[in-house]
Amino acid sequence: MSEASSFPKRVLFKCGHGTQACEDWELQATALVNMASNLCMLPAIVRIWQQELRWEAVSACLSVLTSLLYHLCETTGMTFFSMNDGQWHRLDNIGAVICFTNLFIYLSDIRDVAKDQYTKFSFLALVLILQERGPWELKHTVWPIVLSLFVPLISHGSVRRRPDFNYRTFVTGLGILSLAFVFFAHGLDDNNDYLRFSHALWHVFVGVSAFYLWASVPRHAVLLSRQEKEKEKERERGGVYKNP
Repeated sequence: MSEASSFPKRVLFKCGHGTQACEDWELQATALVNMASNLCMLPAIVRIWQQELRWEAVSACLSVLTSLLYHLCETTGMTFFSMNDGQWHRLDNIGAVICFTNLFIYLSDIRDVAKDQYTKFSFLALVLILQERGPWELKHTVWPIVLSLFVPLISHGSVRRRPDFNYRTFVTGLGILSLAFVFFAHGLDDNNDYLRFSHALWHVFVGVSAFYLWASVPRHAVLLSRQEKEKEKERERGGVYKNP
């Protein structure tokens, strides 16, 4: 390490170089690699937006933005909007978990607008409570995701309906997501993940898997959007809307 580093002392071990302090270029590379890898989520966000899934698109954008700022602040020691890396990290956790709960609710193909919204926002409340209770405890990240996995099982099982999936994209996305979790697990050891490269690969594979998984229920968003529009028309006519 150069004697006159331009970075604060508290970030000099943030490049995953073990007990060895990082060179300035290594900290810059760590920030660049982990920020750039978040951009792999953009095609999935476009796909979500095209399906008119408004809350899901906004929360995905939140996740990408907070992750970018977290990795920037973590390796440079800077603050953004008067918030440090720890504060951006908490928001990053919230955004990431919400994206997963939103995805599994999407795969549930809930065809009633009210039930769909109650489910999504109930998980939002749960995520906020658990992250406030213990943002650095892994169980508070895992619990909401595991619970949301039961939503498609209950949804499809309760109506005894075979999931109306595009199975090619679903299986492809699921396979890529499984690989993403391998890199996530490896990247949990921050001190020995050089340039946080495994964590960056987690970003990459999650982004690619999301592109496929968010196309697995092609008619889900269409049905929800149609219901909202029909409800609005009924309100304008003074009638009462009935779910199909």
